[in-house]
Amino acid sequence: MRSLPWAPREVRASERILDAIYSAAYAGLKGDAIATTAGLTPQNYRQLYELDPAVSEHYLRGRADSELEHALKLAQASREGDAKASLAILQHVHGWTAKQQVEISGSVNATLETALDGVAIELLQKIRAAEPRVLEHDDIPAPERAPLEVMPGRVRVLTQPKDLFEPR
Repeated sequence: MRSLPWAPREVRASERILDAIYSAAYAGLKGDAIATTAGLTPQNYRQLYELDPAVSEHYLRGRADSELEHALKLAQASREGDAKASLAILQHVHGWTAKQQVEISGSVNATLETALDGVAIELLQKIRAAEPRVLEHDDIPAPERAPLEVMPGRVRVLTQPKDLFEPR
C-alpha cells in the first residue's frame, strides 16, 4: 500500500484582492458587490472571508476609514456653520429628535374628541331622519315576493309569507 502525502490547502487572498476589498468597503459596497469588484465569485469571497483573517480585517478597516473620513468632513462643515451638517450630527450620532408636539396659541373651546363627537351625532341624526323606502323585487317569483323597507345601514322585510314560518 502506498500513502500519498497530504497537506491542507491554505486559503489566502492575494494583495490585489485585499486592496480591492478595502477599496470596495471604503466606497460602501457590501456582500456580493465586494466579491464582484475584487474579481471573485460570491462563494469564493465568503470562503476567503471565513478562512483568511486578512480579508475580514481589510473589509472592516475600509468601512471604518470611510466612516472616519465622512465624520470628520461632517464635523468640519458643522464647525463652519452648516446647519444641515449640525442637524445630521445631532440626529445620527447623538440620537436627538425634534419635538413631535404642536403648540396652539389662542382660545380653543373644543378638543378634537368633542369635535369628532359632534360630527358623529350629526351623522346619526341624518340617518335617523332619512325616509324609509319600500322596494319590490320583481325578479323573485310572485308567491315569495315581499316588500322591503330600506334604511341606511339595514333592510327589513315588511311582510313575510306565512308558509315560511309554519312547521312542515
